[in-house]
Amino acid sequence: ILFCLAKLFLAGAPPGPPAGTVWLFTLENFQGKEVQTSGNVNNFKTLGVNDQVSSLRVAEGFEAEVFTDSDFR
Repeated sequence: ILFCLAKLFLAGAPPGPPAGTVWLFTLENFQGKEVQTSGNVNNFKTLGVNDQVSSLRVAEGFEAEVFTDSDFR
């Protein structure tokens, strides 16, 4: 048992999502198809959720700015 605990301790926690991660959901209340992204996305069509995003989550400590149209318009 001590070996297993030591191994888990040395391995550390599993890596979290990349900094600035945003999760997009096609339904309200974080339901439906989920897409994870980070960085600039100038068109949700490339993620397969164009005109379908109904809710989103933003990684703690970050903000997201969402536009109505592609190319940040």
